[in-house]
Amino acid sequence: MAEGDEAGGAFGFAKRFEAVMPDHPYRVLVLGHIQRGGSPTARDRIIASLSGASAVEALANGRSGVMIGIQCGRPVEVPLRDVIAHGKPDPDFGMLQLAQALAG
Repeated sequence: MAEGDEAGGAFGFAKRFEAVMPDHPYRVLVLGHIQRGGSPTARDRIIASLSGASAVEALANGRSGVMIGIQCGRPVEVPLRDVIAHGKPDPDFGMLQLAQALAG
């Protein structure tokens, strides 16, 4: 949700969320224009909608401590312990191999 939408923005939504679910911690994150990466595509909007609906469904059914991901076009719940255990992949690894192949 954009921070400045007419419905009160992310901060207004967070206050309403806190009133309804006071035992669930939350954070509001406001991204700058550069971090947003430009206008969202239709695919971006679909993934965001699927992810958001899945996150709300998980919370409503008492499931927490999960990350919502998309796998084969469908939302999946991944336990946060599994996410942490796998670490962060090196995003430059493939580019390094490509550069070495092209330089050789």
